Amino acid sequence: MTNLLKNQKLNSIISTSKSVYLCIFTVYLIVRLVPALHFYIDSLLISGFFFGMAALYIGYDILTNRFCLKTRYFSALILFLTITIISCIVNLEYGFFSNVKGVAGFAIYLFLIYPESFNTKSKAMEVISYTACFTLCVFSLVSLPMYFYNVYYFIENHSWQGFLPLHDRLWGIYQEPGYASLYASIAICLSILLFKKTKSIILKIALIFCDLIQIIYISLGGSRMAILASIVALIWVSFIIVFKKINVKVIYKILIFMLCIVIAIITPLSIVKGVQTGLPLIKRAILNNGTPETYITVHKIYDEFYKAGRLDIALGFADEIVIEDYPFEETTQTVDRSDNPTEISNGRFDRWIDGILVLIKSPLFGTSPRNIVSFAKDFASDTLMGKYEYSIHNSYLEMLTGVGILAGIVVLSFLVLAAIYVIKLAFNMSSDINNIIYSTIVLLIAFSAILLPDILFFQLTFPGMLFWLCLGNCLNSDPQNFQQSLTCKTFNKLFKKGN
Repeated sequence: MTNLLKNQKLNSIISTSKSVYLCIFTVYLIVRLVPALHFYIDSLLISGFFFGMAALYIGYDILTNRFCLKTRYFSALILFLTITIISCIVNLEYGFFSNVKGVAGFAIYLFLIYPESFNTKSKAMEVISYTACFTLCVFSLVSLPMYFYNVYYFIENHSWQGFLPLHDRLWGIYQEPGYASLYASIAICLSILLFKKTKSIILKIALIFCDLIQIIYISLGGSRMAILASIVALIWVSFIIVFKKINVKVIYKILIFMLCIVIAIITPLSIVKGVQTGLPLIKRAILNNGTPETYITVHKIYDEFYKAGRLDIALGFADEIVIEDYPFEETTQTVDRSDNPTEISNGRFDRWIDGILVLIKSPLFGTSPRNIVSFAKDFASDTLMGKYEYSIHNSYLEMLTGVGILAGIVVLSFLVLAAIYVIKLAFNMSSDINNIIYSTIVLLIAFSAILLPDILFFQLTFPGMLFWLCLGNCLNSDPQNFQQSLTCKTFNKLFKKGN
């Protein structure tokens, strides 16, 4: 058995198969955002395959002493996982299998993805980056014609797809443009990383093309979250460059950084506005500044003009158009609008407040990670979770509500320590662009997680996988110095390496 595990040919086969697995796994996580393909991948057999293969790779790494438990702050994450399991046991009556799936998903992040940074021969980052860049480019490329040809359709039990005139936004083939815009932003960061590494002119051209597609998609997707996240990422990169690379007096660094902040704010807004202005006006939504009846009536009128080839109707507010001037029949059907277009958070603030109300009902161990809705129906029926089965739409608050304050304090402490370390790394690192991009991706996803349902902990997502991979690379960038840490010394005693 020992000789078999030390066989170099077997090790090579395992490493190659792991790269193939990560490639397929990346595509799987991205495809999960496409409702039209859910029928083909929403299978216990498929998800079981990915969980099973992950368990085999983790087991092989443990047997061959390749598995590294000594990653920075690993003890905190183990404690978090332990308390989470206790939360699942305490709340067993509200569900079992969903929590098993959630905990198994976090285990993949923690035991398979996060420690990859200690494997110097690992190709995980490169494999995932190439797969994601080109897969997302294809998906966004398929989505763009829906804008130009005014295509939209409904996926049963999911949502509308395509270009939605009601919202004036390009969904494309994706489930939701907020998620899709985050994916597109990540793809741009990864393409910069690959552009720097590759020497192939063809690949460089292909990566530039992918970036252009993603920029157009983000612009037409209209995701305010993506724009805000892009601004935050640009400010972060400016911060590193100004205070680390530019050798001038501190006062000048501050002035330059303030100018960079202005540029970071203007640039994404200008690009989005430029793309929207430069592309032909196919069909735009009239803003809802009137009653629901007025809103839907104006759109029916606008549809008639569109079908007749007349696009000269002025854009404006619904209550500014004189309905009587357009004598079309059957134009008084009402529409039930549950959202409030004037509320800047799109209803997220209400969800956050209700999430806290659910947490108050079980503060110590929470509701268990994937049973917030089931718990809310029994103990917080007046909340949005209890009434409408809404998600909290904040990864951190959703995690805190699911696992309770004990586990929440542990993982939030870990994230604070990780953030401090990454900031210190930004000041102390050499000119390695890899670390800059890794930290930018971590910040981009971490910021977006404030506005999205759980993408970091108990739901397997592409941003979640990349977050833990890039964070691992950032936190373990100095393995020599890390040998002196308490975490490393503790695990050295508990898990001694073999010869």
